[in-house]
Amino acid sequence: MHSADTKAPQSDSIELSEEFKDTSFTQVPNLILRCPLLSNSEKVLYSLLLSHTWGNKTTCFPGQKRLASYMDVTVRRIRQILKRLEIIKLITIHQPGLNKTNRYVIHPLPSWVK
Repeated sequence: MHSADTKAPQSDSIELSEEFKDTSFTQVPNLILRCPLLSNSEKVLYSLLLSHTWGNKTTCFPGQKRLASYMDVTVRRIRQILKRLEIIKLITIHQPGLNKTNRYVIHPLPSWVK
């Protein structure tokens, strides 16, 4: 029998292996993942910001050092990507003051993403 002739069992749910059972996940809109106008770095950083929002919140406040360590880039590069995400209206950056963690507001997807 050819592999093309066999069908995988269909299910409405995803079964996770044991190593993922106690892990959290982040939902990222497919429009973001598939948007050719966003760089891979912008997609990843946007996804990381989403991962720091809880429940129905649209605000998060991860430190730039932490974001840089997640992406294995410099803090300067994180600032550049954050600025770009703000320019294209995906987020707003609130800077509370010197040596305080920024607050990031995630906006509804703008029409150009769709």
